[in-house]
Amino acid sequence: MAIYIASIDDLEPGMVVGRPIFGAGGIPLVTQGVPLSGALINAIRRQKIDQIYIKDDSDGPSETPQGLLSHELEREGRRKVEAIFSNAVEKMSLSVKDIEVLSDLLSSVMAELSKGGSLTMGSLKAVADMDKVTFDHCWSVAVLSLALYREAIEDGWLPLGTFQDGINMGLGAVLHDIGKLKVPLEILNKPGMLNEDEWEEMRLHPWHGLELVRNQPNVMPMARGIIIHHHQRLDGKGYGPRNRENILSGDRIPKIIRLASVADVYDAIATDRPYRPGYLPWEVLRTMRKSVGDALDAKAFSLLESMVVPFPVGCFVLLKRGEVCMVTRSDGPWGRVLALMAPLKGRALGDIFSFGVEDVLLGGSTLQGLAWRVKREFFSALREEDKRLDPSEWSVLSDWKGRFIKAFGR
Repeated sequence: MAIYIASIDDLEPGMVVGRPIFGAGGIPLVTQGVPLSGALINAIRRQKIDQIYIKDDSDGPSETPQGLLSHELEREGRRKVEAIFSNAVEKMSLSVKDIEVLSDLLSSVMAELSKGGSLTMGSLKAVADMDKVTFDHCWSVAVLSLALYREAIEDGWLPLGTFQDGINMGLGAVLHDIGKLKVPLEILNKPGMLNEDEWEEMRLHPWHGLELVRNQPNVMPMARGIIIHHHQRLDGKGYGPRNRENILSGDRIPKIIRLASVADVYDAIATDRPYRPGYLPWEVLRTMRKSVGDALDAKAFSLLESMVVPFPVGCFVLLKRGEVCMVTRSDGPWGRVLALMAPLKGRALGDIFSFGVEDVLLGGSTLQGLAWRVKREFFSALREEDKRLDPSEWSVLSDWKGRFIKAFGR
C-alpha cells in the first residue's frame, strides 16, 4: 500500500481516504479507510480543504511513509500554530498566553523526538489550505529544527543543553517568520519575481518579528536570535538587522541559528506555494548543496541530509525514458508505472520496479506538481507535433486517465 496526496479537484468516488481528514479547529470529518462518495467530496470541498491523502492498493513492494512526529502531534501542532498566528494577524501582537501554549507544544515535540531511534523524514506533507502556508511553514521549521538539534547533540557538534534550551530553540524557529504578518499579502503570494521595493519590504520581516516579541518576557535571547538572524549567511551577505553592522557571518553565526536556517531553506523549497509546487527532497538537497559554504553551514546541512528520504512514498517522478511513476517504496526507490508518454520496450503499465536518481528527469510531491514542472521544463523543449505533448495519446492506467488529462492538459 502506498499513500499519496491528491488535490481536491482530482478526487473521484471510490477513492479511499489514506489518513483522517480534519476540518477547522481540528474537528474530525472523515476517518481513514473510508471510500469517497460524490456527497463526501462536496462536503470536503465546502471545508476549503485543498489536498488530502489517498490510499493506493496496488500490488508489489510498498511501505507506509515515516515522519518525524506522530500524526496526532503533527495535527495538534498545526492546529495550535494556525490558531495563534491567525489571532496574531488580527491583533498584530502575541500574548503571554500564546507563548505559553507554544512552549508547551514544543515541549511535547522535544519529548517525542527524544524517545530514541533514528529520525527520518520520509513522508510528504499535504497543505490543507494554501492561504495558511506561512503558518504551516513555521510549524514545520520548528519540528525540523528540533530534530536537527537532537542530531547535532548526538553527533557532538553541539553540547548537551537543558530541556529548556531545546524549547527556546523551537520557540525561535516557530516564530522565525512571525514578522511576515506585517508584509502585505500581495507580496507574500506574488506569483512572479519581486521587484526591488517589494524585496525591501520582505527583508524587513526578521526585524518586524523581533519587534513583535520584544516585550515578551518568556521569549529568551536564543529565540530572539533565531528570529532576527535566520537569514544570515556564512559569507556575510544575509539580512535581518536594520543596522548592517549587526549582520553576522562565518563563525559569528551561532550554531543554533545555522541549524534553524538550514531547516528554513529546506522547508521553503520543499513545500507547495500558491505560485509553484514544492520540489522533491532529492532536488531540494541538490539545490541546497550549491549554497553550502557560502550561505549554509556544511555540518548543519550534512545532519539534514542524513535524515531526509530522497524519494518519499507517494511522490511522482518522470523518468528519462518516459515513464511517469508513483513511488511505492523509498528504499531503492521503487516506482509504479502510471503512464507511458510513448510505447516503451520492456515496460508496461502497472509495473513496479527499482530506479536510481540518474534515471529521473523531474519530480513532484503531487501529480499536479509534477505536471506543472513537466509543462514548463520539459514540454517547452518539444516540437508542437510531438505526441508526448498530448496526454490523451499516452498509455495511462484506466483509473488514472482522467487525472492525467486534467493535470497535463495544455
